[in-house]
Amino acid sequence: MIKVYLSHFRMAIRIYTKPKGT
Repeated sequence: MIKVYLSHFRMAIRIYTKPKGT
């Protein structure tokens, strides 16, 4: 369960940093 949580967390961080990357 921890692995899945980390995977989703990393994905969310990428999507959250995508628009903020500008």
